[in-house]
Amino acid sequence: LTSLDHVRHNLMQVSDSLCLLLFDPQNETRKKQEQEADAAISRELEELATLTQDQPALFKDQQAVRDFDLKTLDPLGDKIFEIIKKDPPGAIKFYSNDYLPQYRKYEELLDHFEDQIRQSGRAELEKSGIFETFQYVVSTAVLILCGWVAINVLRMIEAIKGLTGSMQESSVQVNSSVVEIAATGAERARLDDVEA
Repeated sequence: LTSLDHVRHNLMQVSDSLCLLLFDPQNETRKKQEQEADAAISRELEELATLTQDQPALFKDQQAVRDFDLKTLDPLGDKIFEIIKKDPPGAIKFYSNDYLPQYRKYEELLDHFEDQIRQSGRAELEKSGIFETFQYVVSTAVLILCGWVAINVLRMIEAIKGLTGSMQESSVQVNSSVVEIAATGAERARLDDVEA
């Protein structure tokens, strides 16, 4: 999981714990889970700040998420704890009417931040020239392969020409030999006729 995924997970833990506390305000386990998840969000946002500090646009988006967490959602969570002690039904109403809409805005900020991270990653990849380098390497490999194939085809053609030439020479030699044998045979037959 990435830091952003951890923020989302812990944000859900905070919201779930608060919701369950509305129906069981004395549940210390849920209070502890809410506090631990909230502290984990702060740690993850600190890590994101470190990771994005040299990328101004991403740092700005990270800061918007962090500010929203610290200045909007955390105070609303604290207010639920205050209200629940005095007016549990009022805390439920506050959770539904005030906390949940801000929770959704927080999710939208996280979605936007995640989109910006993806776009930044794509832009960096394009800047690095990996695509151009890959295209160059593939084109070069194709050209080398075509050259190799052409050279070998030419070698095969030359070899076939050589074989054809050799076959023609052999054919001429065979024909010459046949003609010589025939001439020798005819000469011998003529000599045999003269002697007889």
